[in-house]
Amino acid sequence: MGTIAAVIVALWIAIGDNRRLQEDRREKAIKDRQEQASRVTTWIESAKESDKFLDGSPVSLYMVLSNANSEAISSVIVSFDIFKVLPTLTPYIYRGEDIGRDEFLYAILPPGKWRMPVHEGWQGMSAQPGVMVAFSDSRNCHWIRMTDGTLTEYSENVIQRRKIYFPQGISTPVPY
Repeated sequence: MGTIAAVIVALWIAIGDNRRLQEDRREKAIKDRQEQASRVTTWIESAKESDKFLDGSPVSLYMVLSNANSEAISSVIVSFDIFKVLPTLTPYIYRGEDIGRDEFLYAILPPGKWRMPVHEGWQGMSAQPGVMVAFSDSRNCHWIRMTDGTLTEYSENVIQRRKIYFPQGISTPVPY
């Protein structure tokens, strides 16, 4: 009886250890997947009064994206967002299958800091500027970082989800 009880206790401990080990592996896999994505950040910076687009219209401000990884990200869409009152977390601008005026599409964005200009005309009562970025990392995991910094993994990349068809203007990155 004592031997059977000892075997049962040993099995119980082994099964519990195995469950904890599997949970630790799962958490490590999630953390590893998020590691590259967490190094992609965005923010807003003011433009100088002398900053102009090629057509001569003034640049209102800049969206800045930092890819602090050693690897490139792909299928990148950087979108200017307007929030009516902070801390609202719902994008104000509708996103469809066409790339908008203040959106930038990149096939690949290498490591570094990148700057994208924003047109005037977004300002208004309680309007707050922000940046949203969607991308695929080198492991082919797909991510969206909202204006508030929230990072969410998706099952498909943003180009497929939005049904963006080519040819559309793929932007040339401007280093910062």
